[in-house]
Amino acid sequence: MWWWKAFYASGSVALYVFLYSINYLVFDLQSLSGPVSATLYLGYSLIMAVAILLSTGTIGFLTSFYFVHYLFSSVKID
Repeated sequence: MWWWKAFYASGSVALYVFLYSINYLVFDLQSLSGPVSATLYLGYSLIMAVAILLSTGTIGFLTSFYFVHYLFSSVKID
């Protein structure tokens, strides 16, 4: 079950990106007029956060998988 831990550990960057986009919306983005614009902004931010989760999670998983494969392929059990 280490696969999901490797995926979520490296994909957790997406949580930071999404929380930062909420922070940016609340404190710095004053030009949005109305809740529709804010909803669209948060929707697109969520889509980008999911894309970041999938990409960094996949990279982290593959890196961990190849490391574990290399580590256990060098162990000789006789």
